[in-house]
Amino acid sequence: MAPYDSARIARTLTTVVFTPTRLREGYDIDEVDRFIDQVIVMVKAGEPREDIERFIDATAIEKTRVRTGYDIHEVDELFTKIRAALAVPFDPKTPRSVASSPKETTRLVTMIENVRFQQTKYSSGYDQDDVDDFLDSLIAAVKRGKRGSDIETFIAGAKFDLAKFREGYDMDEVDEFLDRFILASGGDRATQPPHQPEHSVLRKLFGRE
Repeated sequence: MAPYDSARIARTLTTVVFTPTRLREGYDIDEVDRFIDQVIVMVKAGEPREDIERFIDATAIEKTRVRTGYDIHEVDELFTKIRAALAVPFDPKTPRSVASSPKETTRLVTMIENVRFQQTKYSSGYDQDDVDDFLDSLIAAVKRGKRGSDIETFIAGAKFDLAKFREGYDMDEVDEFLDRFILASGGDRATQPPHQPEHSVLRKLFGRE
């Protein structure tokens, strides 16, 4: 048995979704995907933590400005999280949740406060007030110490109206952020998008069509 929680780390890597970059520097999508696939293979095989860390350190991912890429900060943040997970001894009896320490609370709250969504003008989007109000309630839940499965359940219950004749928030971006937040809070899986899932990229990625 691996000295770390290989199943959870592999699940995190398999379900992660990055924000695509447009007209700004990002990591090459194909290189990141291949890199993640290789780390998943190593983790599932239970290879030593040191070997996986050396592989991560030795990998230089090409950056792109012209082509669409993956958000550099989000990719780097993911592997910071993976490094931390590799360092935690695996104990099947330990609840799979992120500790509600003040530092962790600040990190999660900041993640919500800093998110920005593209506004829709000529296509359907989520009602901005609905999304903003929900994010405020999500911050309150985090401050109350909610993590992991509690956050999954909380997000799964979100309901957003559509803004068809006024500016709204891009639905794919909102859905992708909420799935990233579940993972960041210690959850294990992507949640069903709150509204109109047929428009969600996540539905395609996770076999929901």
